[in-house]
Amino acid sequence: MTWGSHPGNFSEPTHPHLTPSQVTELLWAPFKEHHALLHGEPGNAISSPLPENVGGGRRVLYQNGTIYERPGGGCAWVHGSINERYEQLGGALSWLGFPLADEDAFDEGGRISVFEHGAIYWWPDAGAIELNNVIVHYTGLVCFGETDNDGGSPSDEPYVVFGVVARSGASGMRTRIYENFDAGESVQDLLELYNGRPTGLVISTLLMEHDDGDPDEYKDVMQNAARAGFAAAGTAVGAAAPVLIPFIALAAPLIAKAASLVGEALSDALGTGDDTLGNETIQLTAKQMVVLGARAVNADAKGVPYKVETPLMSAEGASYKAYFSLYTAQ
Repeated sequence: MTWGSHPGNFSEPTHPHLTPSQVTELLWAPFKEHHALLHGEPGNAISSPLPENVGGGRRVLYQNGTIYERPGGGCAWVHGSINERYEQLGGALSWLGFPLADEDAFDEGGRISVFEHGAIYWWPDAGAIELNNVIVHYTGLVCFGETDNDGGSPSDEPYVVFGVVARSGASGMRTRIYENFDAGESVQDLLELYNGRPTGLVISTLLMEHDDGDPDEYKDVMQNAARAGFAAAGTAVGAAAPVLIPFIALAAPLIAKAASLVGEALSDALGTGDDTLGNETIQLTAKQMVVLGARAVNADAKGVPYKVETPLMSAEGASYKAYFSLYTAQ
């Protein structure tokens, strides 16, 4: 894109009681202040304050990137590879809108710039990736071998219970009971497990064989376990700058801690009724959520689309895998 080529008619604000030099100084003031806060890192200015046709916002080009002033006030610096991608998308006129904060460090050696309607993430091996939310779906179940003894029934009646721990909270949910499920069969399903910022995710998967128990009881057990994991991880993350709270990543040790606590809570709370065929936990870093959601293509397991799968869950002769996919949303 070429700066200054945006459509629309721009008009400078009128200040009848100020001289032209005073008006110029007024326009420069927020940029000079932010430049000073950055200790001059953007370098020298190579443009005057240029208007954006987005409600009165402005920008100044520097040797190293661009400082934007939002229509309601407040500045942020966008630079490097993230700035290159931002310009390709259309800058402040793109769906991302204006930047809300200066570029900052992110998960696994990455960088992030936060905008009004999303963020651009960058890693040396992945480049710049723009997105808003990441949606995680459970997509189905495959039976590689059914139980040896199912109370006289010729087939299994499995269901899956999930506990999800994210930076924003924890939840528990379950699938329907899959009737008459046999070895070699699969079922495609769609259950939204998460829809939010890519900040790291723990998905605990509990595979059950329905006999005499109440499936919703196990969902409640899982939900309580997930909440215990969230409480511990959330305490460890601590407070952050308000604008960046939705984008703080759960670092790998905290994800592992949350996953461990979910497992401990489950083992303490699970009772009898339905049979447990497996319990596996998937840990997704913020980087994995971004790259899998934006770049990866679904694989296929007996008609079930997926980007992530559990290890083989085996008990009482049965063997199953659960499958998940990630998508991006703007």
